[in-house]
Amino acid sequence: MRKLIFSAALMFAAPAAHAQSPTISWSSIPEGARDGTEVQLTIESRWAPGSDSIWSNSRPIDELTGLSAA
Repeated sequence: MRKLIFSAALMFAAPAAHAQSPTISWSSIPEGARDGTEVQLTIESRWAPGSDSIWSNSRPIDELTGLSAA
């Protein structure tokens, strides 16, 4: 019985040992008018192998706190 319980514990623990930490990254690329007032904002998230999402949209730079046209 102990071997069965130990085997079951290993079976459920093994995937967790290989689990990938969730990551979120972002980037902004100048876009639109040449005066730098718009950027293409991209946010990528990865939660597990095969589980990821990408969101990208043009945004006025003044909507993004902390960024400004150089």
